[in-house]
Amino acid sequence: MTVTPHDQTSLIHFHASLYQTVISRQRYHQEVKVSLEMNPMDKDYLFLIHETLRRLTHEEQRLLRNDFLSPLSKNWWMEFYSKSTYYRLRHLAVDRFLDCLHHEKMV
Repeated sequence: MTVTPHDQTSLIHFHASLYQTVISRQRYHQEVKVSLEMNPMDKDYLFLIHETLRRLTHEEQRLLRNDFLSPLSKNWWMEFYSKSTYYRLRHLAVDRFLDCLHHEKMV
């Protein structure tokens, strides 16, 4: 199956949005001191995302966290990369993340 750049963008935004929702819900429960157990599906999803990230390089993790999972300022990358390097590495990080998440068997 061939994944187009548009499909990759849609997938990474989907996972980022879902991840942020789960994290937000978890923080809310902690803030209001609700002693509810986290939904098992939320737990499994967070585990899957964290395990997938763990398989990536530090640089790939930084790109994905800062751009998608826990977004920083829009131009956070300027002190680390040139524009072309940033976009090249970001594309590779997204590609690798999605490949690990959707194709590799989690051990």
